Amino acid sequence: MAGVSVDQEGAERAGRAATVGYWRAVELFTAQRVEQADPGRGVHDVGADGLLPWESGHPLWQRRTGSGMVRRHTVYLGIHQLSRVRDTLAAVFGEDDGPGGDFDGRQGGQGALLAFTVNEAGLLLRQSPALSGCAWAVGRALHPGPADPRWLEGFAEAERRCLATLLELTDSGSPMGADDSDDPDQSDATAAVDDTDGTDDAAAGRPQPLSGPVGGKPLAAADLAALTSRLAGQLGVAEALLPDAVRVRSYQVPAARAQQADGPQFLDGAVAAQLGRVAEALAEGRAGQALAEYLCPQARPDPGPRAGWRGQPQALLDALAPAGAPPGRWPSRTGHPPALGQQLAVNTVLRTLSGPGGRGLYAVDEPPGSGTAALLRDLVAAQVVARAEQLAALARPRDAFAAPVTWTSGRRRHTVHPPVPELCGFEIVVASADGGAVEHRTAAIEAPWRGGADHLAGPASLLLEVEARAAAAADGGGTAPGGATWTEAVRAFTAARERVRRLAAERQQAADALTRAHAADAAVHAARTACQEVRRDAAAAEREVRAADAAHARIEQQLRQDQEEARQAGDRVGAAELDSARARGLCEAGLRDLRAHDDAGPGGLRRLLDRGASARHLGARQLLAEAVRRREGSRQRAEEHRGHLQEALDQALQQQYRRQDQLAEAERERARARRRCTAAQAAARCAGQEEAARRDSREADRGILARARRQWGEAVPGPQWEGEPEWEGEPEREGEPEREGGRGSAGLRESAPWMDQEFSSARGELFLAALDLHRALPVCEPELVRRSLLGAMEVVGGSAPAGLGEHRITACWRLLFLLVPVVSAPFAALDRLFAGLGPEALGWLVADQAGQAAPQQVVGALWRSRRAIALGGPLRPEPVADLPRTVQRRLREHFGPAPERRAAAARVADRPPPTVSSGAPLTW
Repeated sequence: MAGVSVDQEGAERAGRAATVGYWRAVELFTAQRVEQADPGRGVHDVGADGLLPWESGHPLWQRRTGSGMVRRHTVYLGIHQLSRVRDTLAAVFGEDDGPGGDFDGRQGGQGALLAFTVNEAGLLLRQSPALSGCAWAVGRALHPGPADPRWLEGFAEAERRCLATLLELTDSGSPMGADDSDDPDQSDATAAVDDTDGTDDAAAGRPQPLSGPVGGKPLAAADLAALTSRLAGQLGVAEALLPDAVRVRSYQVPAARAQQADGPQFLDGAVAAQLGRVAEALAEGRAGQALAEYLCPQARPDPGPRAGWRGQPQALLDALAPAGAPPGRWPSRTGHPPALGQQLAVNTVLRTLSGPGGRGLYAVDEPPGSGTAALLRDLVAAQVVARAEQLAALARPRDAFAAPVTWTSGRRRHTVHPPVPELCGFEIVVASADGGAVEHRTAAIEAPWRGGADHLAGPASLLLEVEARAAAAADGGGTAPGGATWTEAVRAFTAARERVRRLAAERQQAADALTRAHAADAAVHAARTACQEVRRDAAAAEREVRAADAAHARIEQQLRQDQEEARQAGDRVGAAELDSARARGLCEAGLRDLRAHDDAGPGGLRRLLDRGASARHLGARQLLAEAVRRREGSRQRAEEHRGHLQEALDQALQQQYRRQDQLAEAERERARARRRCTAAQAAARCAGQEEAARRDSREADRGILARARRQWGEAVPGPQWEGEPEWEGEPEREGEPEREGGRGSAGLRESAPWMDQEFSSARGELFLAALDLHRALPVCEPELVRRSLLGAMEVVGGSAPAGLGEHRITACWRLLFLLVPVVSAPFAALDRLFAGLGPEALGWLVADQAGQAAPQQVVGALWRSRRAIALGGPLRPEPVADLPRTVQRRLREHFGPAPERRAAAARVADRPPPTVSSGAPLTW
C-alpha cells in the first residue's frame, strides 16, 4: 500500500476485522422472532404428549390441501421469551443507568433454540436445520464470558453437535453426515469430487447438506420435548432462557418440491455466519478494495469535499460529455434517454470503477422517485456491451471458454467450461435488505425487454433454449450449428459499435465547440487584450531603439569633438615643445658665450697693468650673465607652459577614451534595443494572428453549434448552461413559479445533454446487438453450454456436493453470469446463494436502498465484489436494532470499532469515496 507503513497497514487490517467482528456479535445477539401460536393461520403449540400436525388426528388434517399441493411444517424447538435474552445480557454486561438507558420496549416476542423443516410425513428435510446463534451466544456470554478473548468462537462446531443430536432422533442413531445405504435417494445425492484442491469453502459456515434429502423416521412430540431439553443443556441456557415449548408452522408447497428444503431458517441475524468468515479473511489480509473503502476508518483524512454540481455548469457538462457516456444503453420504447441526474450517475460511476483494474465503492444519492431503475438498466447495458466487445475480439465462439472443471455427483459427471478471464468481471448482483424491493427492482429491469430480448430473462428458459438448439443440431446430422450466426452477430455488433462511436465523435465535436463557445468571448477579449499589450510593448521597444540610436549618435558626436580637442591640444603641446627647445638652445648658447667670455678675459698681469680692460671685461660678463638669466627664465616659462599644455592634452585623451567606452556601450544597448524591438514586433504579429484565429474559431464553433441545434434540437445544451443564474444559491420554494432558463428548473433536471433520439436509439441498438452476440454464443456451442449449465445449475441450486473448491464454484457462477447478466437477491440470501465464492469473485454489486440497510448486512456482498454502488439517500432513518445499547456499547469496547459504525450502510459507504446524485436536486 503506497504511502502506508507496514505497521499502519496491519493496524488498519486489524481494525477492519474488529469492526466486522463487532457486527457479527450484534447479529448473533439479534434474535429473530418466532410467529405467535395461531391455529387459524396454521401455527400450533405442541405439548410433550400432544399430536403433531403431520400425525393423524390433528385438527389440521380436517383441512384440504390445494390441487397439486402438499403440506410442509417448520418446527421451532425451545421457544423462549426474548425479554430473557435482554435480561441475561443486562446481567452479564450491566445496566445502563444514565440518561437514555436501556428502556427499550422492542424486546418483546419469542425466539427458538432450533428450527428445521419436515415434510408432510414428519420426516426431516436435512438441508433445513438451523441453530439459534443468539441462544448459543447467550450461553457463551454466561460461560466462559466476555473476558475470554475466544468467547464468541466455535459456533459452527456447536451447531454440528446440536444437529448430530437431531439426527439421532431422525435416523435412529446414525451420525451426522454418515452414509445411509438404506436411503434410496442417497446414491443421487452422494458426491465425489475429482481433482479437489482440498478446501471445503463452506466448512467455516453452517453445516453442509446431509446425506439424503429426508430423515429416516417421523418425529414425535416426546422426541421434540427431549431434544429441546438436551439442546438447552448443551447450549447452557436452560436456566437463563427457560426454553420449554415446541411450535409448528404448517403451510402448503407444490408437490414437486415436497422433498426440497428452502434452506435453513434464520433464528439470529441473517448475516452472522458470513460476517465470521469475512472477519477471518480481513485478519488475513484477504479483502478487496470495495470492502476496504467501506470499512475505511473515520480518522483517515477525507479526500475532499463532496462535489456539488450547482454553480459548476461546465464541470457538469464535462461529466455528461458524449465521449464519456457508455456506448450502450437500455432501449426505451419512447426513445427518451435518462434524465440528467441519472445519466450523470451512470457516467461518473462507470468512469470511476470500470476497466480491468477498476475497483472500489461509490455512493449514489437516490432521492425518492428519482428513477433508479433507469440507472440499473444502463449499468446492465454498459456491462453487456463491454463484455460483447471482448466477445467480438474472439476468433471463434469456442475461444470464449477456458479449460473445464469437473466433478462427479452421484452417478453423473459434470463438466463446466467457464469463460476466459477477459469475459469475467462484468457480473452484476442487485441486493437489498428488503426482499420485496429486490423483486420490484428485478421486475423493473426485466419489464422493458420482455418480448424483444427476453432470451436472458432467466437461467431456466435459457437452459431450455440451449437444449432445444442442441437437439436441433443433432437432428441436423451433427452439422456444426451457428457458424454463420456468430459471424453475423459479430458483424452486426461491430457495425452498431462503429455507428455509436461515429455519432459520439460527432456530438463530442459539438460538445467541445460548446465548451469553447462558453469561454469564446472571454478568449477573444483576452487575445485582443494580449495583442494590445504586446503591441504596446513593440511600440515601446521601437522608442527604445530610437532613443538608443540618438544616444549613440550624440556620444559619437561628442567623441569627435573630444578627438578634435585632443588634436588641438597635441598641436599646442608640440608648439610649446618647440618654444621650450628654442629657449633651451638660447640658454645654452648664452652659457657658452659666458664661458667663452670668461676664457677670453685678461690675465693677471694685464689686469694689473690695464685696470680699464678688467672693468670692461667684467661689464661685458655681467651683460652676458644677465642675458643668460633672462634666457633661463624664458626657458622655465616655456617648460611650465609646455607642462600645462601636456596636462590638458592628457585630460583630452582621457575624455576621448571615456567617450569611446560610452560609444561601445551605446552600440551594445542599441543592438539590444533592436533585438527587443524585433522580438516585440514578432510577438505583436503572433498576437494579432492569435486574435484573428480566436475570432475565426469562435465563428467556426458558433457555426458547429448552429448546425448541431438544427440537427439535434434540445439535446444541445442551450443558453441556460451559460454563466451563473441570478438565483444561484437560493433554494427553490414549493409552489414558487419556476425560473425560466434556470439550471435548478425541472426542465434542466429532466434534460439529457447530447442524448438526442438518433444517438440514444443507436446506443440502444448496440445493446441489443450485444445481447444477440451473447445469445449467439450458446447457439454456436450448444452442447458445451448445455453440459456446462447442467453442472452450474447444480451449484446455483445448492445441490452440489461439499468440497467442490472455490475454483469450481467460481467457474459455475462465471458461466451463469456469462449468460444471465444480473442476479438479484436479498442480502440475507447472498451468503447461501454464493457460498464458496471468495473475495472479489463478482464484478459489480448494486446495494439497493442502502439507506435502509444495517451496515453489517452489506459486508458479505462487498467482500465478494470488485466494484460496488451504494444506492440510497444517507439522510434516511437509520435501521433499528433490538440489541440493548449497553450491550452494543460493551461489544464495541470489546472489539474496538468506532461508534459511528452503527450508522446505516449508505452513510458508512458515503464517507470515503465521492458521491453523485441520481435525481433532483443536483447537489447534496
